[in-house]
Amino acid sequence: MKNFFLVSSIVFIVLLTAVIKNSSKKLETKIYDVRENLSILSERYDYIFLENNYLSSPQKLIEHKNSIFQDEYVLLNILDLKILKENNGEIIIQNFNKNE
Repeated sequence: MKNFFLVSSIVFIVLLTAVIKNSSKKLETKIYDVRENLSILSERYDYIFLENNYLSSPQKLIEHKNSIFQDEYVLLNILDLKILKENNGEIIIQNFNKNE
């Protein structure tokens, strides 16, 4: 009778270990899948956030430019731009704005 309880308890422990190992393996697979999906979504979020910052308003773009590049770029007014054309060796200066 002692041998029966000993053998049945060993078999029970082996079966219990197999079930626990199998369920932990499934859980690890789910965790891996979630982490992969999270990293993909995180990349997409970063790209969308960057796009939103650059396309949402010119003021935000200027703020980001000032915080990142500081004095590397000069802000130009579009009305100050001119078009230079050469016609038979003569240089003609026209305004960039077509309405003027």
